[in-house]
Amino acid sequence: FSVQAVIDNIETRLAKLSSVSGQTPGRTALRDFIKGEFTPAFYRIGGWCRQRVSKSGIAMDLELEPWERTLSPSDFGFHNSVQRDDGQLVFLDFEYFGWDDPAKMISDFILHPAMNLSHGLKQRFLGNMVDSLDNTGALARRIEIVYPLFGLKWCLILLNEFLPEKLSYREMTGRNFDADKAQSEQLAKAWQMLERINREYGAFPYYG
Repeated sequence: FSVQAVIDNIETRLAKLSSVSGQTPGRTALRDFIKGEFTPAFYRIGGWCRQRVSKSGIAMDLELEPWERTLSPSDFGFHNSVQRDDGQLVFLDFEYFGWDDPAKMISDFILHPAMNLSHGLKQRFLGNMVDSLDNTGALARRIEIVYPLFGLKWCLILLNEFLPEKLSYREMTGRNFDADKAQSEQLAKAWQMLERINREYGAFPYYG
């Protein structure tokens, strides 16, 4: 519920991925990405966020008040929904349901790799959510600050396939699981996400 908490989460994930060992082509490519691309972007964007927080007059470790939070399914999108015969959508999978930062909920919906929305639909979703939840303008400003941080977090989530515990789970539950292929695909997605955040963090593009 604070900007610093998001940065701390990224640092924890980054440390785990940085400790992945081995000399396979995929793991070498992972280390090159982490050292040469992700880490410099993290420091640059983290510094930009700190400047924006300072200008807004709040503290990095200031948590949202309870009344500023919202209940959220967290993993929210059409990938977790089914359509009834009457056309209504029913959302499923509430494993991570709970109190959330509205800025995180909105950012995650726009950023989620499983979603394929046009620029206009992202603007429409954002506008409707801000109109519903933001009476003071604080949420709109907060989204601009934390959006790139959640994009960086998504980069690392996409790279979970490199973590030993994730590999063990995949090998246990998946038939003929090809770890090298899965890691290569996820690394490509992480590259795409990082390129997107590098383009968008300086000027949030989804306000109509």
